Parts: sequence; structure tokens; C-alpha cells
Amino acid sequence: MKEVVSVFPSRTFQLQRTRSWDFIGLYEKIHQNATVESDVIIGVFDSGTWHESNEGFGPAPKKWKGACAGSKNFTCHNKIIGAPFYEPADSARDANGHGTHVASTAAGNTVKDVSYYGIAQGTATGGGAILAAFDDAIANGVGIITISIGPDKLISFNDDPLGIGTFHTMEKGILTTNHSGNDGPLGNTKSLTPWMLTVAASSTDCRIIDNVVLGNGSTLVGISLNPFTLNGTKFPLVYGNSHCSQSSAGNCSASCLDSD
Repeated sequence: MKEVVSVFPSRTFQLQRTRSWDFIGLYEKIHQNATVESDVIIGVFDSGTWHESNEGFGPAPKKWKGACAGSKNFTCHNKIIGAPFYEPADSARDANGHGTHVASTAAGNTVKDVSYYGIAQGTATGGGAILAAFDDAIANGVGIITISIGPDKLISFNDDPLGIGTFHTMEKGILTTNHSGNDGPLGNTKSLTPWMLTVAASSTDCRIIDNVVLGNGSTLVGISLNPFTLNGTKFPLVYGNSHCSQSSAGNCSASCLDSD
């Protein structure tokens, strides 16, 4: 087919983030000029966003050529001027918070007394949807793109939808920013495309910790992720090696502590 330039598999990409605002030092004391509006249109490629906060912006820039297209339970306004979504999603509404977080980092403001109780499982998106999003961003007049999504392993330029899509945006004068990756412990990055601006945090101040309170009142601090509370219920301590093999105990295998 003459219209086909190349064909490559559609891979899944993972969402990436850190505690961006505080970690990069953008505290409330940082000077902001709240009286000046910008006509820069930011394209955020992510898991969607929440549209309920609509105050603070004037009409969309005249160079905007897109439409809302947010589908069910989504309404655009002067702050979110376009919200296209791609299969298999059926709406631009954010289901896990990642896209809203990234959008607020790029173009948001501070909100007091915000708390977060749930633990999102995360989502993945395919390369075909990503390339379609780049095409739409170019056609709609987006000025800068932020995409905090990456593959689980390195991909050659010829097969990388991020590399291909951002090359076309670069040709149109649109800058794309991308993360360097959240995986470890190897000292490499998943964002190798030279025409993207790669943003990296060489370290992080995030720790997901949990406390184990012993019967004698001592507290052990460890790394854990629990979406529930014990409500004061006490449980016995067991030595894993006495209940299963050394390798299973060392890996905290689920079968090691079965009730039987």
C-alpha cells in the first residue's frame, strides 16, 4: 500500500510520575504573575483528566483548531479546551488520577487541604492511540506536549511510537517533554529520543512506609502498601523459614503463610 510508511507492533506503555510540585521546589512562595494569561496550548497525553475546576481562564486562544470530544460525563471549558480520547477508552475522564496530576503540574495551581485515600492500580495505553494523539495535537494547534508515559523496555527508533510521533511534532516546532523513567535499579533511561526534552529526577523523596507495632510497644518501620487498616486487631508473628522454603520466605510468597 502506497499510503503505508511503516508497520510495527502496538506495545503497551506505563504511566510514570513522582511528587512533582514539592520535589522540584515549586512551593506557594514562588512568585507567580496571576494577572497575565498565556496563549500557549499544552497537550497532555495521559490517562485523562477531571474537568470540574473551570475557573481562572479566559477564552481559548484563536489558534486552537480542535473540538472538545470528551464524550460521556465530560464537559470542556476555558481551561480544558479539548479532550480527545482513543480506544479502548470511552471518555476523557481520568479514572486513576495520573493524568490529572500531570496536567496540574504543567498548568495547574495550588489547592489547600487536599487528601488522597485510594491507591490506583494504574493503566496502560497502546502505541496506536499515542500516534493518533500526536496527529491530533499537530492538527489542533498545540504548542507544547507533555507525556509521562513510557515503555517497559528500550525500543528502537523505527518501532517506537513516542520517537516517531515526537519527531513529527519537532518538525512542526512543537516541543515534547518526557520522563526518563521510574524503573530501577539500573542506571539507564527509557527516554533516549534526542528530539524530546527528557525530564529526570536522579533521586526521590517518596517513601511508602508502614508501621508494625509489637506487643511490647516497639514500632518497626518497613516498606509496605496497604489500602486497609487493622482496626486494632492483633496478629501473631511467625518466622517465614519455619513455614516454607527459604526462597519462598525470602520472596514473601503468598503460599508461605497460608492458613493451612
